[in-house]
Amino acid sequence: MTPMSAYLFSKACIKGGLPPGVLNIVYGSAANTLNTIASHPKIKAVSFTGSQSKARRIAEAALPSLKKTALQIGGKNPNIIFKDCDFEKMIATTLWSSFDNQGQSYLACPRIFVERPIYQKFKEEFIKRTQYLKVGDPFSATTDVGAIVSEKHLFGIIELVNEAKKQGGDILLGGEQIVFDKKSKHYRGYFFQPTIIEGLAHHFRLNEEEVYGPVVTIMPFDTEEEVIQFANESDYGFAASIWTSDVQRMTRVASSLHVETAWINDWGYMNIRNSKNAGQFATAGWEGSKEALEFFTKQRNILINYQ
Repeated sequence: MTPMSAYLFSKACIKGGLPPGVLNIVYGSAANTLNTIASHPKIKAVSFTGSQSKARRIAEAALPSLKKTALQIGGKNPNIIFKDCDFEKMIATTLWSSFDNQGQSYLACPRIFVERPIYQKFKEEFIKRTQYLKVGDPFSATTDVGAIVSEKHLFGIIELVNEAKKQGGDILLGGEQIVFDKKSKHYRGYFFQPTIIEGLAHHFRLNEEEVYGPVVTIMPFDTEEEVIQFANESDYGFAASIWTSDVQRMTRVASSLHVETAWINDWGYMNIRNSKNAGQFATAGWEGSKEALEFFTKQRNILINYQ
């Protein structure tokens, strides 16, 4: 869907002096490339970022040759906000952990859990600040929310939001496609309003499946144990953001969540391993750490007998 970014990256590598043949970019649909790459006998390792269904296909294709396989299969990350947080820092960061890159990021935290004593305050301020986000030209420095990657993906977002409405979700803000005037250069673009939904149970589809769009749900909680249970019921275990000033709580909650990275009083720094589902498909890999480089190398033991 975004071939130009890979093309520009290849031009930068050429300009930087990367030797020919080190980097090869193959354009094409997943159906035409996944099995070919994963099953090819001369390819010794495969790293993949994408959906669970395609990850399963890669794991199945790679298994006969026992090649190393690292699968990054997305996230439905929770944002857990306790009443003793730094409210101003939290609300400013939550705005971007919700809507940065139109929510089209596995780093996004679209499930927002707020401790009940500050839930109303959070809801009002979050709605107010989200209303000021500007949707429009992705190339403009004043734009906060750009375009959805494709028409198909936009329709998928619309379907999930409409289903949430039928399940009793209350659309506090947004919830609709944005269609620009025909005179606008953005008329044919795929835009969706930043959307905040309340009133959905944590086990409903919108809280379980990746939306990959500017759509978040907000839910109150009463106890630490309760919110840990809610957060862990997702099939994804990629990351979580935790907001509290209690050092002991930081440790308890972070160690109780089934995630590979927990950001405490922050969001978005990369040092991330695979989602918890990856292990059942293939060998786990790492991102943002030295293990990510070591994955693409091979260790060798050389034993010498000097006698």
